Amino acid sequence: EATQESCKDWPKRVWTEDISNETKPSRIAVFPQPANLDDLCKRGGRFGAHNIHVNRPSPYSRTLTQTVIGTFFNGGVRVYSIEDPKKPREIGYLVPAAPPGNRTGTIQFNDVYVDEKGTIYANDRLTGGLYVMEFTGPGGLK
Repeated sequence: EATQESCKDWPKRVWTEDISNETKPSRIAVFPQPANLDDLCKRGGRFGAHNIHVNRPSPYSRTLTQTVIGTFFNGGVRVYSIEDPKKPREIGYLVPAAPPGNRTGTIQFNDVYVDEKGTIYANDRLTGGLYVMEFTGPGGLK
C-alpha cells in the first residue's frame, strides 16, 4: 500500500505468487504499471495498489472471471485479465474527477468489492462517497 503522496514510496504494485509449496512461494508475475505512471505520480495524493477483489470460483462468481480488480488511490479502479497468469494485462480502468472538497485534488479510491452480478463498488477514502461501476468490456468502466 502506498503510504506517501506523489509516489515517494513507489513501487506499490500487485503481483501473483505460486504457493503450491507453501514453504517456498515463488513469484509468477508482476502486474503492469499504468502507461501514465508519471502523470499519476504528479497528480497529487497517493498512487499505488491498495485493495483488490479476486474472483474466486463459486456459484456466485459468474461475471468478470479470470480478472483482478483493484483500487489504486488516484489511479482509480483498474481491471486486469489473468487469463494468462504469467502475463497479466490491464483491460479497463476508471479514474473519476476528485469529489468536491478533496484536499488532494484527486480521487483517492480505497476499497473495492464486486458482487455476483459483476457490479463494482469503490469508495473515496478522503471525501467519502460510493462509486458504482460496470465493466463494459476491454478498455472501460462506466
